[in-house]
Amino acid sequence: MGISILEPIYTRQDDRGLFQEVIRGYTWQSVIVGHMHKGSEMGHHYHLETILFFYITNGTVAITTEHVKTGERKHLDLIESQGVLLETNQAHIIRFLRETNFLLLKSSSYNPENPDTYEYLVSY
Repeated sequence: MGISILEPIYTRQDDRGLFQEVIRGYTWQSVIVGHMHKGSEMGHHYHLETILFFYITNGTVAITTEHVKTGERKHLDLIESQGVLLETNQAHIIRFLRETNFLLLKSSSYNPENPDTYEYLVSY
């Protein structure tokens, strides 16, 4: 399955502010928010069971993925209000090109006894 940039499904903006539905149709067990500094990286791994949704609330990132079974590679640059769905067996590296705030949804919670995280060097 290919990877593509996902943008909000629904947006409402009025004098009260902004409301966006960014993804639907999945069950998430973990919700993570974070802030990463320019030049930081996350990844160089894949998951066998966990699906991830990575969404930029503010900032810019470059994501490179490589499917560990098919070798299919993809490079995407994400800006504010864009995200990606990272399926199983999709190794990834996320490079933060500027100060960035993000939302990360995981289909399963982290379990230190079975972390479902497998190292995999993804070249840029």
